[in-house]
Parts: sequence; C-alpha cells; structure tokens
Amino acid sequence: MASGRPPPLERCAKCGLETYGASVVHAEGRRFHEHCFRCERCESPFADGTFHPVGGQLLCADCRDAHIGPWCEKCGGSLAAKERLIAQNKVWHPACFCCSSCGQQIDATYREHGGDAMCERCYDDRLATRCAGCRKVVADDSGIIAEGEAWHAACFVCVACGLQLVDPAAERARTPDDGAPADAGGDPASSSRAPGAGEEGCDYYVLGGKPFCRAHYLDQCMPLCAACLQPADAEPIAALGAVYHRACLVCAHCRVAVGGSAFIDHDGSPYCQADYYALFGGRATDRRAPPERSHAFLLRLRTDALRTFSGRHAELWHEVRRELREEGVRNAQAHVFADGTLLFTLALDEARDVQAALTAIFEKSAACGEWAQLLRSHAPHELAERHWLFEAAADPLELASGAAPRPEEVDAPMKRSAAHQRMRPSASAPVGSLPFAPVGAAR
Repeated sequence: MASGRPPPLERCAKCGLETYGASVVHAEGRRFHEHCFRCERCESPFADGTFHPVGGQLLCADCRDAHIGPWCEKCGGSLAAKERLIAQNKVWHPACFCCSSCGQQIDATYREHGGDAMCERCYDDRLATRCAGCRKVVADDSGIIAEGEAWHAACFVCVACGLQLVDPAAERARTPDDGAPADAGGDPASSSRAPGAGEEGCDYYVLGGKPFCRAHYLDQCMPLCAACLQPADAEPIAALGAVYHRACLVCAHCRVAVGGSAFIDHDGSPYCQADYYALFGGRATDRRAPPERSHAFLLRLRTDALRTFSGRHAELWHEVRRELREEGVRNAQAHVFADGTLLFTLALDEARDVQAALTAIFEKSAACGEWAQLLRSHAPHELAERHWLFEAAADPLELASGAAPRPEEVDAPMKRSAAHQRMRPSASAPVGSLPFAPVGAAR
C-alpha cells in the first residue's frame, strides 16, 4: 500500500538544486545540470564532454596534467615518474607502447608510418626499401638509386665479373647538398652522364636491363675484330666482309697496317700493293681477283632467339668461306647488336646473284643453325639491301634508312653514371651506334 509520501528530490551534485524537468548529465554516479557539468578546478566546460575522474573530482585534461601529472596515452592510467616512457611526443606506460602491426611491446627503437609506431622488424618486413641485388634492407643514408631501383653500393656490380660499379663517396661528393640531381647535360636521346662520370669505379653500361663494366659491355654487344677477336670499338673499319681495328688490318706478307691505305684482296687476305706485285707478279689488272660488289643487309629481328647470341658469334660463317668461293661468294659475316638487330655482310663476284648466294650460304654452312631459320623465315623484300660504300663514318643501324650521318653525329655507346640515392634515376636509352670507316680495298 502506498505511503503517500512524495519521492525524494533529485539534486545537482554541483549546485544542489533540483534537477527535475531540466537537462541532466550523469557522470560517475552523480547527476549534474548540463550547465553545471564543468571541470571542478578551473570551471571550464569539458571539451567534447570528455572528463577525467581524479581523487573524486571530475577534471579537464589540462587540470589533470597540471595538478596531478601525465596520463598514459593508451590506457589513460596515471603514471609514476619512474615508469614514464615518452615517444611520439606522448607519454606511455612502457607496457602500453606496442607495435601497431604485431602488437608486441616495443623495447628499443621504433619506426613511424602514418602516425603509428612500428617495431623495426615489422617496418623492415613490410615497408623498408630493399636492395635489388641482395634483397636486404637499404639504409636511407647508404644506398644508391640506379636503373630505377635501390642498391647497396657493394651489390651494384658488373654481372659478368663482379666489379663494383659505383663509389658512393664519389657520388655523394658530386650530388648537390639540397638533394637535387646534378645536371646531366648532353644529348637527351642518349643516356645521360652526371658530372664526374669517367672516374674509375663510377661508370656502368646497361644491356638487357643488367649492369656491365665497360670491358664486358663491349664484349657482349660489339662485333669482334676478325684479326684479334677483341671488340672493335676503337677505329673500326669494314673490309673483306668483316670488321677490323684499323691497326689490325695488315698485309698478309709484311704485316704493315693497310687499314688507312689501299690494299689488294688476294684469296680473302689483304696485301699491300708492293708485296702483291712482288709475290704474284704482272699488272694489277691481270692478277687481281674478279671485280666484287659488297652488300650489307640489315635485318631487324626482335626475337628471343636473336638475343641469345652475343658478340662472340660475329663470324658464324667463317669456316665455310673457302668452300663458298667456288659459288662466287667472297666473304660472309654476321654481326649482332645489343638491340636484337642483325647486320649481315657479304662480298660477291660482280655477276653473282645476291639471292642465289644467300641460298648457297644456307645450304653449305652447317654452322648456321637457328640463324638460317631466322633468315629463311623473312621474305627477300624484308632484307634492306644497300651497297657497302661509305663516304664517311656511318652507323650500320641506319643503313636501311639510306641516311649516313656525318662523323661528328655518331654517338658513343650507351654509358651511364650511377646516381646517389637522392638523385632521380636516368631514363633507359637505346644502345648507341658503332662507327665504321671507309672500306680500303683497291678496285
């Protein structure tokens, strides 16, 4: 049975007045008028309604820190002076400062990503820059950027011999302090070269996406001198259907260089005029070989099969040279360039048909193999024929277009200088040209 007594009045814990019919805030088991719900020390309204109970009082964050001390960023608990850990400009219990990825307590150093703390193991596993060579982490201040990837300096080596291709100290010395890349200059169509390129240990060449030192780059992509079998990169000349260093084309009898003068071809060997007349007698018009025509064919075959051959295959048909002479073929050579282009040359008797000569080569040369199949698969009109008569140094890769550049327009082979990790990597450029000098055979 109801006693008839009115319910007790509910009063505000701040002002003591009734809260009946007013807006009320409940906090820590107490009731407050909405306008009375303020920090009990500074009387400021609680920002976003956030309060901190300390010693039976409701305090704002500023009063809590100023009068009581810092609180853990993660759990909000109070911190004794001996257990405070400061990280990311905040204060933590040591056990509360954990990796945002694996959740383990961070005991030593940490890394930040997106405002979150990560242990070094998680950061390295997920986000750190790795060397393209060894796949280990590259420190921010010790790596280099080359070919669009990060490397340890010790890992950026020639793939053929292991020679280290960049000196990081030298690269940093020539990199501007503000981190901007050095001005490469030069022809933008060719690979750029940073100031200082040419110093030992700082230059490299790229072939098939792999770095090479100069010696092994030339070994891979340059045609070989028919005499010394070394890359014909210095003063090469085309003669007798092959490529020679100027100093290597010598008289077969007296061994005097004839690369810069007229000589006579006798049975595939060069002779100076004096020795030719002394050895074989008679007038030159009576004793010299029948008139010849030299032909050069460019076949741009972008196939994997072609790229599997290096400069060591420059004389594919050498062993059948003498057998082909009875067919009217004086010489036949093939040179492979790094971009997958084949330069095929042959010297024929004046009356010999070119297509018939090619057929004879394919039929008689057991060494042709895949080369014969590649050439057979292309129709004759796809062979860009051009008489091999040079008035100036010319790039054989441009023969098919019919435009022989002037000597000063012929670029050097592609060459690059590795850049310090603060520098932008240079764009990939095509392999440069190989200059040829005039043919020296007397007619």
